[in-house]
Amino acid sequence: MPLNKDTLNLLLLDELVGLTSIREIEILQQETLKILSRLLENKRVSLYVFDGKNICYKVLSYPENPQQHYIKTSRFDTQVHEILGIDVPDYILNAAKLIDDERTFHCEKRSHIFHYVYPHTVENRVVGYVTFECARKLNISKLSMIESFLDIIDNFQSLLEDNQNDKLTGLLNRKTFEDKVIDIQNSIQGTSRFEFIGNDERDANKSNIFWLSIMDIDHFKKINDTFGHVYGDEVLLLMAQLMRKCFRQNDLLFRFGGEEFVVIISTKSKDIAEMVIERFRQTVEEYSFPQIDQVTISIGVTRLSKEYEIPSDIVGRADQALYFAKDHNRNQTRFYEKLIASGELKSESNVGSIEFF
Repeated sequence: MPLNKDTLNLLLLDELVGLTSIREIEILQQETLKILSRLLENKRVSLYVFDGKNICYKVLSYPENPQQHYIKTSRFDTQVHEILGIDVPDYILNAAKLIDDERTFHCEKRSHIFHYVYPHTVENRVVGYVTFECARKLNISKLSMIESFLDIIDNFQSLLEDNQNDKLTGLLNRKTFEDKVIDIQNSIQGTSRFEFIGNDERDANKSNIFWLSIMDIDHFKKINDTFGHVYGDEVLLLMAQLMRKCFRQNDLLFRFGGEEFVVIISTKSKDIAEMVIERFRQTVEEYSFPQIDQVTISIGVTRLSKEYEIPSDIVGRADQALYFAKDHNRNQTRFYEKLIASGELKSESNVGSIEFF
């Protein structure tokens, strides 16, 4: 039986209270789709997410479509999924040309099915599109209710991103780092679950071996001094884009400020971790940056141990490996544990150039 207006209002109010307690953007998006599906009497709803170059890199859907291949986000125990390598339906691309400025629903009828598309905005930027299909055209009252609901969610996500993300690159900022490390440590201890989504051999990983790497752009001051800060910022933006391309969607990517970045990944072994991180270093080395051409990075890596540690101690180990790399001709990846085992580096307590808070 269709939900009446009063029931819809009560459902929305109740669900909005729960949504405002969420602090993870991905969980917020997933729960939003679940609620929207209920408002539409369990119709399938999708969110297509685009990067700054208008390339779709993720789509979340609820409920699942058995005709398509999905990578499950089992960490959240829902039926919301992520697809990698996405072909965007042409009705969404058609709608995008019409609604980006108007910020309202676009409806297109095809083969007796009404396709609805609504822009997903963050800080007044269109970053994706919410879509669903109906056999009958929705009335204005219900459509307005859904539109208001999505507008509230967009505003709330903007607040979360403003607090959690670096302004220039859009990567996670250092304020969120400690919370993420604590989540991972709880996972290692078995008190909670923290799983990554992926599309390579790391997908099968159930061992929860986590690696933290600090990446520093070599001679970045020289880039700023020679080409100016505009080109320096362009390097930082392109570095963030290369990180998103090379690492999985749910690997944790941070900008700590300046030219320093931090990445946390989960792998089955050190060999896989080294392969993944080295692949990124080589990708940067081979990339042609506008005007500047070649840019290289030095990387220090450490494993997150099974014991609880304060974040600055973990960063301190990776930082020692990073500066060993920079002191030995740069443009290389060094693992703290391997350096200690070989005697090339001596263990020091409370070492690290990055300060917290």
